Amino acid sequence: MVPRFSLLYTSVRPTCVWNRCYTWSNLAAKPENTEIVVCTDAGDAASSTAAKFAATDLLRVKVNTVTQPNLPGNCVKGWNTAAEHSTGDVLITISDDFTPPPNWDLQLENLRCGCSLASPWWEHDHAVHVDNAFVYHIMTIAIITRPRYSRYGYVYYPRYE
Repeated sequence: MVPRFSLLYTSVRPTCVWNRCYTWSNLAAKPENTEIVVCTDAGDAASSTAAKFAATDLLRVKVNTVTQPNLPGNCVKGWNTAAEHSTGDVLITISDDFTPPPNWDLQLENLRCGCSLASPWWEHDHAVHVDNAFVYHIMTIAIITRPRYSRYGYVYYPRYE
């Protein structure tokens, strides 16, 4: 069994949208198991156009575009809105500031959670803390399983701004 990944992306930098989507899909070993959900702010025509371009131009992954309806927007609302529209087993918040390692999806697929599970780790309530090479004591890149998302109903606590 292979996990399906949902990359959750939100940005108000239209010049970054295509590049982030391309980079993550290009560095995946199995991009066909990945979807990218791009959330833009209502009224941000430039970012919306960039997201729609990525959805039609990037053929290796499925790219869905959604709009953050509640303005003023922020990245927490954007990531949570993207998560609402995701379908993957593992949800990952991606941003303009971080680039994944090559074969990031295989590295996650092959994780061992340190417990004896009869089924793969992504079928259970887990969060994954990865080293982002800058900050070590907090999770700056959220990677959570679908059961964990279902348990809380969000990726980031909605009152965070």
